[in-house]
Amino acid sequence: MISVLKIAFISLRLVTFSFVRRCKDIRLVATSCHGKSICVLEEGMKRGVYSILVWLSLVLMAVSASAAEEVTDIPTAWSNELQASTQSVIQAGLEKDDGVLMTRAMIRAQFEERNIVKAQHIVAKTLKNDLPVEPVMNKAYEGIAKGIPAESVVQAMERVRSRYEHAYGLAGQLSKKKEVVDTLGNAFASGSAAGLSREDAEQIVSRLQVRAREMEQSQLEDLATECMLTARDMVRQGVLSETATDVVNQALDKDFNVQEMQSLRSSFMSQSALGSGESLAKNYSDAIQNGNGSLDNRGNSFGGNTDAGNADSGGSDGGGNNGSAGDSGSGGDSSGGNSDGGNGGGNGGSGGNGGSNGGSGR
Repeated sequence: MISVLKIAFISLRLVTFSFVRRCKDIRLVATSCHGKSICVLEEGMKRGVYSILVWLSLVLMAVSASAAEEVTDIPTAWSNELQASTQSVIQAGLEKDDGVLMTRAMIRAQFEERNIVKAQHIVAKTLKNDLPVEPVMNKAYEGIAKGIPAESVVQAMERVRSRYEHAYGLAGQLSKKKEVVDTLGNAFASGSAAGLSREDAEQIVSRLQVRAREMEQSQLEDLATECMLTARDMVRQGVLSETATDVVNQALDKDFNVQEMQSLRSSFMSQSALGSGESLAKNYSDAIQNGNGSLDNRGNSFGGNTDAGNADSGGSDGGGNNGSAGDSGSGGDSSGGNSDGGNGGGNGGSGGNGGSNGGSGR
């Protein structure tokens, strides 16, 4: 029963995250009364309702399928190989209830034994490398609930594991503190899930390492998180990975700090709801490159005519440690459930010729 509650709790967290994220999208586009914004608002509401219904169905399926089971031990009715494989993943650090429950769910879904063993090996490898196991397990349950073929589910689990391995490797290049690596690793993973290529993420890390020579470690860690969230949000709005990386790298070359990067992201999210994200991102890149690096020019580039003294930057993002990474069960990637902390935003400030609002954060 403990494992049943765990599955339900994980699924409910995904429901909550999806709902909050959609609400933020709706609040963002609601800042304008133009017809196009209203269309975006309606579409955002539809997507939000759909996401909630999908995850609620996962909760019901998990509870109804397992509520009557009390995990006590590895069933002796299983083959010797399956018993040994299940014991191996438990020894790697997975709780017994979770290991047995996942295996039972796969048997119920008519997975061949070889695919169950592969899935268990992926989970064990995740644990041995000290990576978050929740996204990998969630991907398995998501695929089972959707009736995805076993081989595709196993492949999706491996992509999620590989994504986190790469993301945490990049995070480890910027900090050795476990809590910071967790935060940065989840931020990098969410960017990758959104569509940011590994090569582009590595470029951003290289630029950050250059900036590290002139910054305190804590400042570098905060800036790294904000850079990856900026790139992630741009890609989510249809910006090419290469273009989003160019914007972030240009900002780093101009010595943007955390607050300025937040303002950039906040302004972009506000304006991208009303037009082409790719074109807007290219305009940002050109404006940053052609500016002289002063805060005043940055304000003019992003949010209209803005006096440096009046520019307010928004809130910040934390890198959450939960949620399902975004591989679709059928084998494709989507920007699904890596959970990032709340996205803040603020007004770009007023000034100059009447001023304008920089927009609210996502």
